[in-house]
Amino acid sequence: MLSLGLSYSDKLQAFVHFSEGRVRNGKNNPILLNGVNLGGWLLWEGWIWGGGFTSETKMKSRFVELLGEQPAVDFFDKVRKNFVTHNDIKAIAALGWNTVRVPFNHTLIERDENPGVFIEEGFRVLDSLLAWCRKEKVYVVLDLHAAPGGQAKLFTSDPDKELVFENKNLRDRTVAIWAKIAEKYQSDTVIAGFDLLNEPNPSHPNLLPSFYLEIIKAIRLHDKNHMIILEGAKMGTDFSIFEGALDNNQIFSFHFYSWFVKDIKKKLDAYRKFAVKTGIPMWCGEWGENDLKELCKTKLILEDPGNIFCGNAFWTWKKVEKNKKYPTLNHMEAGRDWEKIINWISGIGGRPNPSEVSSGLEKFYQSWENQNLIFDPALGYLLNPEKGNIWASYFTSGLHPVTLDFKPDLETLSYKMPVPVSGTSPEIRYLRLGETEWKSLGFREPETVITFIPPRKGTYFFRFFIGSYLAGEATLKVEK
Repeated sequence: MLSLGLSYSDKLQAFVHFSEGRVRNGKNNPILLNGVNLGGWLLWEGWIWGGGFTSETKMKSRFVELLGEQPAVDFFDKVRKNFVTHNDIKAIAALGWNTVRVPFNHTLIERDENPGVFIEEGFRVLDSLLAWCRKEKVYVVLDLHAAPGGQAKLFTSDPDKELVFENKNLRDRTVAIWAKIAEKYQSDTVIAGFDLLNEPNPSHPNLLPSFYLEIIKAIRLHDKNHMIILEGAKMGTDFSIFEGALDNNQIFSFHFYSWFVKDIKKKLDAYRKFAVKTGIPMWCGEWGENDLKELCKTKLILEDPGNIFCGNAFWTWKKVEKNKKYPTLNHMEAGRDWEKIINWISGIGGRPNPSEVSSGLEKFYQSWENQNLIFDPALGYLLNPEKGNIWASYFTSGLHPVTLDFKPDLETLSYKMPVPVSGTSPEIRYLRLGETEWKSLGFREPETVITFIPPRKGTYFFRFFIGSYLAGEATLKVEK
């Protein structure tokens, strides 16, 4: 009898999956999952909104205290429905990315006060996201960023008094959440994988593999298709607890922030060695939050084919920029009244008055809209999958020579500067020897003529900035 049904292997190949040492797409071609995290949306972290290192539960409690019960619920609802929209996914796809990692709190689909009862409204939020991503051809990694009880004591896990590893009821709820997700989305090929626990940190690292096996078993009862993504112990950094794969369609994921790392190449090489040992490529699920030069160094290593990494997801798509030292891909300019609100929510400063609350909330709502985001072009070029490594090499190679041609009679200055990405306009600033204030000539294309009227003769220093990065310098002597 002729069967028109698909075999298990055929069905699997319709999904992003792991086989023969590579992550592959639905056509079984090797791919890299390169993209960005949608932080601050379905799992709140105070600092992403411009505040302190505050957990979602504490933030919500303070919003209720500030706004009242129903207005706070309305605020929570507005964030979930509007913080990320189809326009964001369009912009992400336009930058050349093929993946979004979606951190979510378990409370999106199951509340602590009513455990085991799933919230359809939360699933509708995910449904909308999946529809947008399907249309824009962007894969989705679902990341359980905060399990019931939390999987680490850090605020990013929205922890409770007992972590998930310490309480069987919390573990059972986590298993049930993933089983429900697997049942609901078992046929959805836009989902690249399930990232089971973000940055887990059990008191005994060996508790992690057995818990992962519980979750995987529950997922596979409903869904034999989706790739499983497993992070290491000690906040996603320790993979010594694994002897190999826990599932035949699975990869490992690490996170990399280089604040306290002296030798980033050496640190990342440890992950490469683990990938070689297991025959399973590693995915960098989070990286970023550093100055441009460090980000350049990290990107070059992450995307070196010899390191057997299967892609990376930058942290994060948009946020209220607080640390000016570290560039923000998309800055949300939320204003002073919002700053007062989020500081008070974080336990900093005095309580904002009703007028400030009303104004601050409205400005915050406007700040996250795609057309109002302030994009950092230098960081955007660096992260672009097609141009980024050229850009990273450019930034890490130091200052670049700039050729000046000044014509005193016309008071014009033309310049040439090696910029590897077309359409980039450096900002030109100048300083006269003996003075202290740098003045701007604005943003100009690399081969243009500028009207420059020297106030008097002397030596002038020129600096060329791309974003916040000092990319080149030149000197000009004016003798008349």
